[in-house]
Amino acid sequence: MGTETPLRDNPPRAERESVTISMIQQTQRAARLVDDLLLMTRLDQGDPGVAFEPVDLSAFTRAVVAEQRQLGAGREYELTVEPDVWVSGDAQRLAQIVTNLLGNVRNATEAGASIRTSLVGADGTAQLEVTDSGSGVPEGDRERICERFVRLDPARASNRGGSGLGLSIARALTRTHGGTLQCLDPVAAVDGAAVDGAVVDGAVVDGAVAAAPRGARFALTLPLAAA
Repeated sequence: MGTETPLRDNPPRAERESVTISMIQQTQRAARLVDDLLLMTRLDQGDPGVAFEPVDLSAFTRAVVAEQRQLGAGREYELTVEPDVWVSGDAQRLAQIVTNLLGNVRNATEAGASIRTSLVGADGTAQLEVTDSGSGVPEGDRERICERFVRLDPARASNRGGSGLGLSIARALTRTHGGTLQCLDPVAAVDGAAVDGAVVDGAVVDGAVAAAPRGARFALTLPLAAA
């Protein structure tokens, strides 16, 4: 009814355009939700539809962060990527994992927040970590946040088109690739360096005062491709 009345009453052009844009956005959100639900069904049935091949995760990560930087106006992005970190997997699905993870962080932060992404290859795995300076994830919700339809801030998520499936899909696809995706304890900053999240606000570490840990911290690991 909300969209029928202004169209029937022949409102000004600006109002008609606003209604049209709103309808298109709602349609796009519904289409994304259907796609996500279909993918989750395939994953549940053990049919992810992935084709494994060597993939340059370093290049993928740089590309996704560049895209998120455009979408997340007002946020500060910091990127540290070790070159030539190769994994074996489906290029499209790996891109979806990284996009869903960084998109979730973007949606959970406001303008002015900082988002740090790092990627290294170590101990036979590609280790991608994403941290932000937002409000963080309560300890009791750090496992639940990757479950289906979980929105820790329902109002904000719905305003930004979140379906509550992004992290759930990312974790399921990660497991399909033999990896893990976790929400970990946040870290505290000491003179620009990260230290363990157990550091108490005001504690002295090597002569520097540590700030209280804050923000969210996600860690993605994937097996490195065979040399």
